[in-house]
Order: sequence, then C-alpha cells, then structure tokens
Amino acid sequence: MSSDIATPLTNQPVATTYVKQGSGGTPILLIHGFDSSVLEFRRLLPLLSGDNETWAVDLLGFGFTDRLSGIASYSPTAIKTHLYYFWKSLINQPVILVGASMGGATAIDFTFIIATREIPNFSWQLITGLEPSLPIVGDSVFYFLFNLICLTILAFLYQIIKSHSFRRIISCIIVLFCLFYFEASCLLNFSIPDH
Repeated sequence: MSSDIATPLTNQPVATTYVKQGSGGTPILLIHGFDSSVLEFRRLLPLLSGDNETWAVDLLGFGFTDRLSGIASYSPTAIKTHLYYFWKSLINQPVILVGASMGGATAIDFTFIIATREIPNFSWQLITGLEPSLPIVGDSVFYFLFNLICLTILAFLYQIIKSHSFRRIISCIIVLFCLFYFEASCLLNFSIPDH
C-alpha cells in the first residue's frame, strides 16, 4: 500500500509505502534497517499479525517510498520526522516498535520525538523515567537510556585509564552511582519503573 504523508520537510506530500496486516491488540510497527524496505519483514509480518495489527513502513529515502527532490537532506532527523508523521497520520495510538539495525536507532529517535511532541511537560523527571507514565513506549524507556548513557561513559573512562588506582575509583563510582540512584529514588518516594 502507499499513502501520501504530509510533513514539514517539503510542501509536497511523501508517497510512503507500507504494509498493514491483522487487527486487534496493540499495533506493532516494524522499522527496517539501512538500505532495505518493508520486504525485510515479509516472513515476520504474517506471524505477528495473527494477534496484533502489524505495520511495516519504508522509511524516507528507502525502499519504495518516494525520494522527493524538494527534501534537502535525508538525514536521521528527516527520517524520524517522516516516521512521526506517518504514525500520526495512519496509526495515532500507542505502538510496539521493532527496529532492525538502523531501524532500531530510528525507533529510539522516534521515542524522543513522541516524548517531546506528545507530552507537553518534557523534563528531567521524564528523561530519568521517574514520571509521568509514557503513553507510547512505557515507563522504563528513558530510565533505561539514562542509566545506559551514564554507565557507558563510566565504562569508557575505565577503559582509557591505565592507572590501577584510578580504575578502582571508577569502579567504585559505577557501583555508588547504581546504589545511590536506587536509594535516592526510594528515600524521595520516586517510583522507579520495574517492568
């Protein structure tokens, strides 16, 4: 199928190719990887559509979706903007995102767009996953990403430091960060997502 999706990227709507099968349940949105198309999910889509409405979309600049000359850049920002307007135009309800390779990165970017556009009070509390409940992707996404980013930075520092004493300090910081975050959250009566 194809549908014209209006976006702020160009005055012309983008003819966007997608496949939709099944009904009921929480919709599943399949996002293909780099240099691919909806055909990437030709075997998976029928299996998922037995219990859920399942969508697969060709991202902007890929597959059978139009590549318009009016779009200056097919950057990750343009791709996630197009995906947002596809979702808003045709699905417009909470979805389960499944992304392969570049599609996984696009799914994470899409989550941030949903948070900033669909939730009016985007704040530090939201980034850390403490509040409020996210309508599209669940409570634990930002909490997980926040911890992942912090721990990745500390792990990187651990690898580049050659001194054993500094490595011990970094190890202690990692352990203390994890403990402090949980303990501070409990003491301040924050509800940390547990699912």
